[in-house]
Amino acid sequence: PLGSDGRPLWASGLADLAGSAEHAMADPCSWLRAAGAAAAAAQEY
Repeated sequence: PLGSDGRPLWASGLADLAGSAEHAMADPCSWLRAAGAAAAAAQEY
């Protein structure tokens, strides 16, 4: 499946995870949500 930006969801999840990692110290919950979303997207394949 493709995300709203046209990329595969797993690719979007990895991009989100990478971006969230930069803010992990400030907001670990957002990092955990991004990791969970990436894992859920990866399980679809």
